[in-house]
Amino acid sequence: MPVPPVRKVIVVGAGLAGLSAAHELCRAGFDVVILEAQTRAGGRVKTLRAAFADGLYADAGAMSFLDIHTNVLQYVQEFDLPVSIVPPPTGSEVVSVRGREILLNGTYERFHLNLTPEEKKLGLKGITDKYLNDPAKQIGDPSQPGWPFQDLSSLDAITAADFCRKNGASEGAIQLLSLSLVDFYGEGLVSCSALFVLVSLRLLQGSRNVFATEGGQDQLPRAIAKSMTEKIHYGCAVTRIERSATGATVYFNRTGRESSIAGDYVVCAIPFPILRTIQVNPPFSPEKAELVDQLPNTSVTRTYLQVSERFWEKGLMSGNAETDLPIMLVFPAFFRPSHRDILESYSAGDNARRLGALSDADRFAEVLSEMAELFPGIRQFTEGATDKVWDADKWALGAYAWYKPGQFLRFLPHLGTPDGRVFFAGDQTSLLPGWMEGALQSGIRAATQIQQAANPGTAAPT
Repeated sequence: MPVPPVRKVIVVGAGLAGLSAAHELCRAGFDVVILEAQTRAGGRVKTLRAAFADGLYADAGAMSFLDIHTNVLQYVQEFDLPVSIVPPPTGSEVVSVRGREILLNGTYERFHLNLTPEEKKLGLKGITDKYLNDPAKQIGDPSQPGWPFQDLSSLDAITAADFCRKNGASEGAIQLLSLSLVDFYGEGLVSCSALFVLVSLRLLQGSRNVFATEGGQDQLPRAIAKSMTEKIHYGCAVTRIERSATGATVYFNRTGRESSIAGDYVVCAIPFPILRTIQVNPPFSPEKAELVDQLPNTSVTRTYLQVSERFWEKGLMSGNAETDLPIMLVFPAFFRPSHRDILESYSAGDNARRLGALSDADRFAEVLSEMAELFPGIRQFTEGATDKVWDADKWALGAYAWYKPGQFLRFLPHLGTPDGRVFFAGDQTSLLPGWMEGALQSGIRAATQIQQAANPGTAAPT
């Protein structure tokens, strides 16, 4: 019996999606070549260390994963990485609106937000449950094959804010909801498809614990990359893909010189804003081209203050804050190797773009000034700062995908489908944009699709 030929797969991008696709394909016996434009693996899973003292570190991209993220759990176990439950905050959390502050367990009447009597009793968590988490339970399980099982187009046609209004939310409640994590997609509740927000929340339900890799989340992509280091070619920026019915040739620039490599299949595992800059001949199908060209990315700016001690604990505070100030969300490091700590601000959307457009010095000054409103006395403990502006990263051009009204159901059928010999991976091709689980799901899916294409009749793994 003749031995089947070994098929060559060219993987574009050594982020978690590309690495997992390559890892699975190597295990299946394919000849894999990975082209990575940067000089490191990991993509948007990036850990900052050099800017800090005493072994402190900060994750600039993915920070954690959930106990329901089975692919991440499987991979960290396979590569024997140190994983711990993220400890819950101890102490009180600050909520700040319109310059007025309360503790999370305080009364929201101080904000003068014109909440309904019921909303005043519910508080922030109860309001989130009533208008978002509970409705999310009614849309079915988006992770199941064949979803959606009902007509959800009316939810995709409106923004999440309008959905809440239709269900009785006051404007004050919507202002409070804008302090929560659901406001960190795109331009927030006022811009995102309601269905996308409900899907995102539905896929979080059932989780009890949050995990993180001690020492930084980049340990996972680094471990995968190390296991197949000879297959990764760094400094190779892809410029063009020529494809045919039997294969594809990928052209790339390395230190100013153009080279090319031919293969049977290609996996595009890079953010769509970068894929838009690559010439593809013949072009992708109209449906795939629309997805790649129009799916927006969230602007994110993260600023990290190194502080000499955890001064907030003296006031029985957690160091966490939710605010309508441009810094938006504040929290300390998950793990603490030193008496020093890092206090981070996380901004998205227009706030992220405005902060990102400032000089480093001006951004540091503004973030410190706003943090001082939440944590008086912080200046005397602050030793320095660093940041990550994802819009300014030329290999990302943003952080993670989001959907405008009308986009989610239109793009859903095309997220993970191949186009000829080109396959697609990346968290933006999953239902979990911004999560490591989404990246791994997509990479494993692309590898499975290629195995089936190369060996017709092969059953998909369950």
